Order: sequence, then C-alpha cells, then structure tokens
Amino acid sequence: MVLWAMILDAASAADSCDPDAHVQDALAAVISGDHDRGAAALEEARKAFSCGDVADRQGLARFWLVDGAVSLAGGDAISAKDALGAARTLAPDVWLPDLSDDVRTAWSASDPSEGRGALVFEPALGVREVWVDGAQVVGLAEVTAGAHLVQVGTGTGGVAFADLVFVSPSLSVRVNTGLQPVSAPPAQVAEPSRDRRDPPPLVTSEDDGFDVIVQLVTGAGVSFGDALTAGELEEPAVKVTVPLELAAGVRAGSLMARVHAGSAWLTQGDYLAESGAGGIVNSAFRADVGASLAFTSGSLHGGVLGGVQWPGRIATRALVGLVPAGPAFLELRGGVNVATERSVEPAVELFVGVELR
Repeated sequence: MVLWAMILDAASAADSCDPDAHVQDALAAVISGDHDRGAAALEEARKAFSCGDVADRQGLARFWLVDGAVSLAGGDAISAKDALGAARTLAPDVWLPDLSDDVRTAWSASDPSEGRGALVFEPALGVREVWVDGAQVVGLAEVTAGAHLVQVGTGTGGVAFADLVFVSPSLSVRVNTGLQPVSAPPAQVAEPSRDRRDPPPLVTSEDDGFDVIVQLVTGAGVSFGDALTAGELEEPAVKVTVPLELAAGVRAGSLMARVHAGSAWLTQGDYLAESGAGGIVNSAFRADVGASLAFTSGSLHGGVLGGVQWPGRIATRALVGLVPAGPAFLELRGGVNVATERSVEPAVELFVGVELR
C-alpha cells in the first residue's frame, strides 16, 4: 500500500507540473459550459509553468486560446482580447476546433500588438536563464506590447519562477521574482540519460532593441516678439500658430533621435522678413526643419530640439513628452526663436501626435 501511495503521489506531482494537461481540462470544461471549472484548471496551468519544462510556443498558444474562451464566457471582453491576441501573435496557425464560433470570430479579429515595452527583473538575476514565451532572452528584455509568459531558470537548468505579464507600449514592467541572483553555476553533475524535449533556441531578445519611428503631430503654439508692418501687411507681436509636422528617426534603448519637417499657420496675419533684394517677403505659413535628441524612461521622454524656421528664424527648444496610451503621445516644447535684427522671441508649443510605426 505504501508503494502504491508513493506511485500515486509521483504521478500527481508530474501532472501538477504539466500545463498542457491542465489546459486540456480547461478546454473540456469550456466545451461542457462549466466556466468555473475552466478558470480553476487554467489557474493550475499557470502554476505549472513555474515547475515544469520551458514552455513551447504552440502549447502556450493553446493556453491563451482557452484562456480567451474562458474570459469571453465570463463576460470579460478585454481580457479575452488580450489572451486571443497573444495566441495569434505566438502561433497564428494554431487553432482548437472545439472552441465556439464566437471565440474564433474574436480570435480572427485580434491584431498583433503595436509598440514595444520592456521587462525589468527585481532583484538582479545573475546568470539565471530568462525565457519569454519559450524563447531565451539575453540582455535587455524588450518585447512587443501585449500578454507574455515569463519564466526564470535556476541557473543550473530547470524553471524556478513563472508569471504572466501584460506589457503596454513604451512602458517597463517590473517583474519581482523573489529569487536570489546566481553569480556562477555550480559544478555540473552528470544525470542518467533520459528522453527530454529539445531546449528552445537561444536568441538575444525578442528584437534587436533598434526601432525606426515615424510620427505625425499637430497642436498649437504661441511666441512673443516684435510687431512689424510693411504697407498693409502686419506681423503681430503675439503670434498664435497651428503647426503640422512629420518626424522620422530611430529609437535605440533609451535614446530617441528624430529629424523634423513641417509648417505652421500664423492665425492673425503674415510673417514678414527682408528678402535678399531689399524687399519684403510675407507668408501666412512658416516652414520648419530641425532635429531633436531625447532620452526615454517608461512613458516619458525629454530632450532638446534645434532647427531653422522660414522666414528668418533659428529655433531652439527643450522638450518633454508623455505616452498616455497606445501610439498616441503628447509633447510640450519651450524655448526661443532668434531672428536677425529682432528681439529674441520666447515660444511654447503643445503637440498631440501619433506614432505611425
């Protein structure tokens, strides 16, 4: 009897660390309409990710599919969208035919998440392995926005920690593993030969940390300078403008560099400037070109911008930006315009923009 109990305990322990078995239980519960049993089985699958093998993408996609189905049945459309989007991003060719048409419609409508975020581990992990969605990550853990499975190794093989996290665009998620760092692996002890799943491929990260960005912005600006007249033409002292700008550049780690080109409409009159022939050039629109350099931290960025404005100005700005949600962002710029034979013009502009890629 004692031996039989030991065998049963060993089998139960093996099942408890097999997320696929719990996902199958959850799927059966979904098919039978037992939402509570499905949610309980998925919770056991989440726990199993921390004591079993490193997850594979197909098995994890099946987990997200069933998770999305359980959330949809429970009326949680937002969680369902996140889970089904994760499944489709991981393995778009994996589908469970036993799921309902409503789930398939929601899965088909889910688009891959746009934007990127980062994972920060606390405390530092030393030489412990880190896997995100079954792929080993080395160095900066930058990931696509959306739901992810994070697993942390023992440093000598095997999984010691797992968690499901949701990463928002341009934000960093802190993952508190509660694990002590491993400074160096201990001596390896040979194990008896046994069949094991091949480990996932080693990659440096989910991307190379280098993104090309394109942004379209508009807003409002005001500057304070000299009032000028030339015949019936007038340039007001307080200049209220509506700018439109296209920016392109790169984001590498915490550094963002952009070039800017655009125009601004002066709402109360014309800009006036002397032409090379001694005449007067007037225009209700201003042409702008420039470049900026900024540093990002989470959803914030700050830096400097310099450029040329036609007619007749050199612009310098300090800038600070905020990414409140998705691809949209706000940016406040303040500084001065310097024009030949005129007073320095203080200027401030508030932009609302969208990141196109």
